[in-house]
Amino acid sequence: MVNNYLSPPFTQVHTKLHFDTIKNQLTIHLTNVEQIALHSAFDEHAEFFIHVQLINNKILKKFQDIHKKHWSSVQFITWKKQQEKTTKKLVRISDDKLLCDEHLQFELSKDNITSTSLRFLFFCVDRSGIQDLMFESVLCLTPSMLNEYQQTIEFKDLPQITFGEIYLGISYLPTAERLTIKVNKLRYLCKIETDEKIDAHLTAVFFHHGRRFFQKKFSPFIIDGSVTKNNNIYEINESIMQNIPQNDIQSIYVHFELVIRMLHSNDE
Repeated sequence: MVNNYLSPPFTQVHTKLHFDTIKNQLTIHLTNVEQIALHSAFDEHAEFFIHVQLINNKILKKFQDIHKKHWSSVQFITWKKQQEKTTKKLVRISDDKLLCDEHLQFELSKDNITSTSLRFLFFCVDRSGIQDLMFESVLCLTPSMLNEYQQTIEFKDLPQITFGEIYLGISYLPTAERLTIKVNKLRYLCKIETDEKIDAHLTAVFFHHGRRFFQKKFSPFIIDGSVTKNNNIYEINESIMQNIPQNDIQSIYVHFELVIRMLHSNDE
């Protein structure tokens, strides 16, 4: 992994909060998205968005702790019940600026301010429609923000929420200069009810000096109650092979992204 690959921050957005205590409503005004550091996600052909979640602090903490415990008794549907909004596509107006002028509204009582946080996600969608790297920033709300509040939100961290973990086998053959990564299995880290079905998509993206050069989208699979009987483990057993010169192997970074959604009866 190259040292400058995760050199924060990558971008920032100006944020203004306005609370209407009579209507129990929070309005977030997002403006002036500026790129600070180069990153492979900032491709001129990609489409950019900002996603905002209004989330209960206890629920946020439970999901943040999943990766430490490698297991959680909370369901994915609990996460999806939190309020969330996404901006329209941000329009690039220069090499380092994206046009943004949006108001996102959420229901929020002033009595719940101290138990609530805003989770900002910056992400892009590439030309094939695949969601690329996302960056996260969390703002804990306080009573002092009841009056109009402004802050520049910096995106410098990868998302801290983990819904699954993958088991890999990695080998490199110097004589053939070939890197092989075998994705053996995925363990889903949320609780699954017997009647639940979850659509899961796993993508691997290879970067060289921070520039994407290969992407593999694995076959989608369904996670349901039957997986619970096997410790929430789903067998994948797929391999990726790439020819990489020996003098470049230290400059390769591989990003795995898991995207999941709840399936309803009319989706099957």
